[in-house]
Amino acid sequence: MSKKVRNGVAAGATVLIAANFIVKIIGVVYKIPLANILGSEGMGYLSSAYEVYQLLLSIFTSGGTLAISKLIAESIALDAFANARKIRRVMLVAFCSVGLLGTGIMFFGAELFGAATSKGAIYCMRALSPAIFFLCLSAVYRGYYQGLQNMRPTALSQVIEALFKLSLGVGLAILVKNLGYSTETVAAAGISGTAISTAVGTTVMLIIFLSASGRRTDRELAKKGGPTRPSWEIVKSFAAIGIPLAVSSMIVNLTGVLDLFLIYDRLEAIGMTEAAANVAYGGYKGYAQPLFNLPPSIIASINIIIIPAMSVAFVKNETERVESLARRAVKIVTVLALPCAVGLIVLAGPIQRLLFPARLDQLAVTTPLLRILGAASFWVCLASLSTALMQSTGHMRLPLITLAVGGGVKLVTNYVLVGIPEIGIVGAPIGTLLCYMTMFGMNFVFLRRKSGLKLGFLRSILPPLAASAIMGVGALGAYVLLERITYSAVATVLAIVVAVGVYALSLMIFKGLDESDIRLLPKGGLIVKVFKKLKLLKNSD
Repeated sequence: MSKKVRNGVAAGATVLIAANFIVKIIGVVYKIPLANILGSEGMGYLSSAYEVYQLLLSIFTSGGTLAISKLIAESIALDAFANARKIRRVMLVAFCSVGLLGTGIMFFGAELFGAATSKGAIYCMRALSPAIFFLCLSAVYRGYYQGLQNMRPTALSQVIEALFKLSLGVGLAILVKNLGYSTETVAAAGISGTAISTAVGTTVMLIIFLSASGRRTDRELAKKGGPTRPSWEIVKSFAAIGIPLAVSSMIVNLTGVLDLFLIYDRLEAIGMTEAAANVAYGGYKGYAQPLFNLPPSIIASINIIIIPAMSVAFVKNETERVESLARRAVKIVTVLALPCAVGLIVLAGPIQRLLFPARLDQLAVTTPLLRILGAASFWVCLASLSTALMQSTGHMRLPLITLAVGGGVKLVTNYVLVGIPEIGIVGAPIGTLLCYMTMFGMNFVFLRRKSGLKLGFLRSILPPLAASAIMGVGALGAYVLLERITYSAVATVLAIVVAVGVYALSLMIFKGLDESDIRLLPKGGLIVKVFKKLKLLKNSD
C-alpha cells in the first residue's frame, strides 16, 4: 500500500473511530438517564419501538451509505468523476421517495406493530417514525463523502446529531414526566429526541454540501469529467450492492423483531403477565443492551473505512493491498474488542451500579445478562468485520447465508432457553452469543475458501487475549481492594483506569501492536513517542 493511501485510510479511520467513540458514549449517556427516569416498564415500551424502527430502517436505508460510498469510490478509481456526481443526484431522488414511504408505514402501522408487541409502545413508534425519512436523506450525503475518502462530514454530523438526541430526549422526558403524563407518553417524549436529532444531523450534512468547500468539491468533480452511466444502470449497480447489504441488515433486524415477539411469548408461557414480561424485556434492553452495543458500534468505524478502500483495491486487482488491509483490520478489531469484552464480563455489576443508581433493585437480574453479552460483544465485532471483508471482495450474497443461519441459531436458542423457568430472560443473551459465534465461524471459512484471504487470525488474537486476561485480573483485583476503602462508584472508575493502563502495558510487552498500527489511533504519534521512550515498542518494518 502506498504511503499516501495508507495515510488517507489512517486519517479517515482516526476521524471516524474518534467520532463514533464520542457518539456511542453519548448514546450510552442518553440511555442511562432515560432508564433511570422510565424504569423497566418505560424502557420496555421504548425498546419495543426501537426494534420495529430498526427493522424498517434496515429495509429502507440500511446499506445505502456503504453502497453509495462503494460506487463513488469505484468511479473515482476509474477516473469517472462526473459519474460520482450523477450517483449522488440519482440516489438523492430515490432515497427521498423510499424515506417518505418508510416513515408512513411506521406512523400509520404503529397500532398493528403495537398489537403484536406492547400496546404502550404505539406512541413511541409514531414519535420515532420521521427519523426514517431524515436518515434516508443523510445516507446519500454521508455515502457521497465517504466514497471521496472524506470522513469529516459524517463524523461532524453524527456528533452533533448525538448531542441533540441526548439533550432533547432526556429534557423532553423530564418535562413530560413532571407534567404528570403516563409512562407511555414520557417514553414517547424521550424517543422523540431521536427523530428531531436526525433532522438536525441531516441539516448539518446539507449545510456542509452547500458550503463554499462543498460546492468547490462538486465543481472539481465536474471539471475532471470522465464517462457517465445512464441513471438506470446506476440504480441497477446500486441494487446489486445495496440490496444484499439491506437484506443482511434486514435479517439481523427481523431476527431482533421476531426475538422480541418470541421473548414476550416465552416469558408469558412460563407464567409471567404481559406487564411482567415487559419489565423483564425492558431491563434486558435498558440496562444490559446499551453497554453491549458500545464496542461493536465503535468497531463499526473500521467497516466504514474498509469497504470503500478494499473495493478500490479489489477493482484494481491489487491483491497484496487487499490482504494487507484485511489483516490490519482484523488486528485492530481484536486489539480493541477483546479488552472491552473482558471489562464488561469482570466489572458488569460495578458498571451497572455506577450508571443506574436509581434502579439498583433491578440490577441483580440484569448483571448476569451483561456478563454474557460482554462475551458476545467480541464475536459481534468479528462477525461484523468479516462480513464487511466479504462484501469488499465482491461476495455480497454469502453474508446472507451466515446471517440467516446465525439468526436461526439465536431464535431456536431463545425459544428453548427462555421457555425454561429456571433460565428465563437469561436465555436471550446466550442466544446472542451463539448467534455471532456461528456467524464469524462461517464467515471465516468463506473468506478462506472464496476470497483466498489469509487473515492471520490466530497470530492477531493471542497477544490481546493474553493482555486482556491480565487486565481482567488487575481490574477485578483493583475494584475489590478499592471498594473497601472508598465508594463503589469511585472504585469502579479507578478500576477502569487501572484496566486501561494494565492492558496498554501488557499489549506492548506481548508485541500486540507495532508502530504503524498505533499511528492509526487518535494521537497515535504521541503514543508512539511515549512507548518508545519506555522501550515497550518495536520499530515498524
